[in-house]
Formats: sequence, structure tokens, C-alpha cells
Amino acid sequence: MTLQLNYQMKTIHILFAGYNEIIYKIYKKLYPNQNATVLDIGFGTGTLTQKLYQYGCDIYGQDFSLRMIELASNRMPNANLYQGDFTKGVVEQLKQRLYDFYYCNIFYTSS
Repeated sequence: MTLQLNYQMKTIHILFAGYNEIIYKIYKKLYPNQNATVLDIGFGTGTLTQKLYQYGCDIYGQDFSLRMIELASNRMPNANLYQGDFTKGVVEQLKQRLYDFYYCNIFYTSS
């Protein structure tokens, strides 16, 4: 089951309760900065980042999964997305820039 967050930009489908508040706070913070440069560590399929991309933000990101990068690239063809293991740090291409905003949305699981 997904929840929906309606606000002045668009509707976002939410994966779990409480996530809508996080997304709202991020958009509220970025709202006056339409052309911000944003770094997203662990962007996954790009659900949140896509909204920032559509809003006009310049998107940079790193994810461990090549499949997630493929899916996110379909949503954001001009985003700068890189594959890398977070436990080993940020990839070199991302170290070369300054960012107006950055965030990390990583989930850890173990068996």
C-alpha cells in the first residue's frame, strides 16, 4: 500500500508512513532554489530525485546498484549518476563539484 502526498508541485507515491513528511521538508527547503545543484547518495530508482530534476535542479548522485542507475537514468536522462560503493566513499567525479544541497537516503538490511 502506498500513501500520497499532495502539495503545490505534484503528487508523490510514498513507500512507507512518515516518508511524506521527509519529502515535504526537502521540497520546502529547496522550493526557493529552483536551479540548485543537488547530490543524492543512494538515489535508488530516483523517486524523490526525479521531482527535484523536474523542478529544475541539477542532479548528481551515487548508488551501489547498476540496475537502480538504469531505472533512475530513464526518469532523468540528463542527471549525472554514478555507480559506487558508499562504504568506500564518494566516487571521484562527485568530489569535483560543490553542491547547494545533499542528502542520503540509504536503507541497511542484514540477514
